[in-house]
Amino acid sequence: MKKIKINKYLVLIFLCIGIVEGYTQGSIEPLSINYPDTLVLKTDTNSEVVFSFNRMSRKKEYLTDDLWKSTVNIMETAVNNTELDGGLVVTYRTVEEGEEEVAKVEVSKLERPNDIYVIGGDEVVQKNADRIEFRMQYEQLTIGFSVNQLAELEEIKALEIESVWSQIEMKFEDKGRRNLYNGTGEIKYGKASISQIEGNNQGLDNIELSAGVGLGFYRDRWVPDIGFKMAFNMPDRLGNPRLQFGALYTQHYFFREEAEDDFNLDVNGFLSGFVSHQFLPKYELGLAFGALIHRDGEFYRGGTYKFSIYTQKNESKISFTPEIIFTNDFKDAFPAIKFGLSF
Repeated sequence: MKKIKINKYLVLIFLCIGIVEGYTQGSIEPLSINYPDTLVLKTDTNSEVVFSFNRMSRKKEYLTDDLWKSTVNIMETAVNNTELDGGLVVTYRTVEEGEEEVAKVEVSKLERPNDIYVIGGDEVVQKNADRIEFRMQYEQLTIGFSVNQLAELEEIKALEIESVWSQIEMKFEDKGRRNLYNGTGEIKYGKASISQIEGNNQGLDNIELSAGVGLGFYRDRWVPDIGFKMAFNMPDRLGNPRLQFGALYTQHYFFREEAEDDFNLDVNGFLSGFVSHQFLPKYELGLAFGALIHRDGEFYRGGTYKFSIYTQKNESKISFTPEIIFTNDFKDAFPAIKFGLSF
């Protein structure tokens, strides 16, 4: 069998360009403290303790009773030592200091406390500072609640937090990693009672049909093309588009000079399957493999295939695609590069 004629260093450069383009542009955004899975428990005083999980799990204990009581004690101390007009945020983190893991608690003012309006007589009066908002931030978990009086913190502190994880273990049914989970229940005499936990499956979002034009450099010439795409979008747990897969038909137009001022047009068509994923908040990276299904002229010989790396910024119409073309039944190969504009 004849060896593949390919410059391995040039191919490696083109592949690296595609990977670096997809991974280095933009910056990773900080993780939000409001996680998607929620559990709402009502107290005896009709207040709500809202748990939000990065991913609710029946197998995990998020914090112990001792850590819960210690954190609430820190809240009480912070409230008594601070001029507070609405609420505070307590963040618990474990950090590495040398060879030891140390727990650190940060206390900050709540930026936008809820406004309270009292309706009486013929007017509505805004009242400040009667209700205190609290947000407790642990790793993979946020707990939020409010109290009208500091004395209510004692009732919150009495909650046996480990009983919440026991209740989750009893009620939780894992229906898949792409589900959103929402639970409700109540707190009585310091113990949690969860009535239900429901899962909402995030399935296929929609089918997308689109078209675009491109300009690529193949061996020694620039070649325009027109492409048609059918894609299936699968959102993440929050409904944001993450995974996309489908088929792409691309028609390339090769101009051959037959004589002076006389050109002939050869049309070659590739059918490709592709998959793309949003790895960074603003960029997506995709891979495609296709075969030549319509041939004109002598530019390609024998069985012809292409492998592509696709990168594009979200909401941008411009894409950048390094490719490797295998022709003559994989006996020859060469790199190509393409710029695209989608509609």
